[in-house]
Amino acid sequence: MAITTSPQSLFRYEPVTPYPATITSSAWVRPTDWLSIPSISSGEQVVYALVAVYDNDSNYIAFLCQGNYTVDWGDGSQVQNVSSNVKTEYKFTYSSLPSNTTTSEGYRQALVKITPQAGQNLTVVNFNQKHSALPNGKNVNIIDLVLNIPNVTGGNLTISSTSAIALLNKVKRIWIKQVGALTNIAGLFSNLYALEDVPSFTTTNVTNFSYLFNSCTLLRLAPLLDTSNATNTSYMFQNCYFLTDVPLYNLSQSTSAYAMFNNCYSLQSIPTFNISKVQNTGAMFANCMNLRKMPELNTSSSTNFSNFLNGCTSLTSIPAFNTANVTDMTYAFASCTRLKEIPYLNTSKNTAFYHTFTNCYGLTTVPLFDTSNVTNMHRMFTGCVNLITVPPFNTSKVTAMSGMFEYCGRLQYVPTFDTSNVTTMTSMFIGCSSLQNLPSFNTSKVTDLSSFCNGCVSIPEIPSSFDMSKNTTLYHSFTSCFRLKTVPSWNIANVTNA
Repeated sequence: MAITTSPQSLFRYEPVTPYPATITSSAWVRPTDWLSIPSISSGEQVVYALVAVYDNDSNYIAFLCQGNYTVDWGDGSQVQNVSSNVKTEYKFTYSSLPSNTTTSEGYRQALVKITPQAGQNLTVVNFNQKHSALPNGKNVNIIDLVLNIPNVTGGNLTISSTSAIALLNKVKRIWIKQVGALTNIAGLFSNLYALEDVPSFTTTNVTNFSYLFNSCTLLRLAPLLDTSNATNTSYMFQNCYFLTDVPLYNLSQSTSAYAMFNNCYSLQSIPTFNISKVQNTGAMFANCMNLRKMPELNTSSSTNFSNFLNGCTSLTSIPAFNTANVTDMTYAFASCTRLKEIPYLNTSKNTAFYHTFTNCYGLTTVPLFDTSNVTNMHRMFTGCVNLITVPPFNTSKVTAMSGMFEYCGRLQYVPTFDTSNVTTMTSMFIGCSSLQNLPSFNTSKVTDLSSFCNGCVSIPEIPSSFDMSKNTTLYHSFTSCFRLKTVPSWNIANVTNA
């Protein structure tokens, strides 16, 4: 039967384009039909919460303060005095609010005011409280929150949570005008999906900034915060999809920045942060699809580079990072689809090249990395469709090479690696339609050769050096090898699936 389609056409790959729309940086503007927040004097202890009240039966609010406090619910009802550390809750009624508070979106407004009673201080403020009449997952319709709380210190300000559904998921602005010496603001604004504006506030004593803006999906501009004492900035802006700009934060004391900007799709540039003490840079910029350029960050202390730039589809080049202490480069540059070259990196301590360059469509070759301690090269170059050749890596400790060159359609030559410790070569060359010859690998420990060179339409023979004595599967190993003429005599006594 004649083959009417060229073998090469069986393996086609289209480059992934960057995130299609770049969000323009712009400051949030408070709607003109919102009720005004009264002026606040220096040292005054007060919290204002502007609540959207809808014409339905879901207008609940709850919060807790430490220090006996007074609440004016802003709807003309009786002012309420509440004891310290007691949760107070309320249900608004749309019809009880003046019609002149109605906004263009149809809801009416109530301006709640919280103040300490005479001789008292607000030392704890907690808005992450559920109304007793609400099941899990219901929301509180605060749209603007302004806090002047000079006696709240430590970790005693709670607005949201990293471990639960955000109750304030309609809030657009949170303005902390004055606050005491906070030390922990981890997850303070986490999961506030509608949040668009957070003016700068005092964070001089804060050490933990982790999850601070996690999943604030509409936040476009990050506030300038004092991060000089920050030791943990992990997940700080994770899932801030529309974030376009960040200031030059002082990260000189941070030791972990894991996933700090993970999934910041709209971020186009970053400042040259001082991350000289950061040990964990894993996923720090993963999926920053619009990031055009990487500065020369000092990564000398980093031990974890896994997913560092995974999914940065707009990058065309990267600096020669200091990776002398890195032990894990798993997925480090995966899906950097426009990356044209990789500089030489010190990988002498690295043990894992697992998926490191997966789907780097633009690469044609890579440097001779020090791979003397690497044990895993699983799918190292999967989908590198323009890769033509690779250098003779030291693979003496490698045990896994499955999918190492999977779908490298232009790959023509591979050195004879030391494969004496390799146990799996599953799909190692699947789809390598331009590969001219198979190297004489030592396969004496290989137990799985399934789909080994499925689709290698150009190879004429299989080396006689292949030892099949421990192999258990030859499933699809040489499928679609159209030019294959000879097969050696093998011991396939242990093969159960051919």
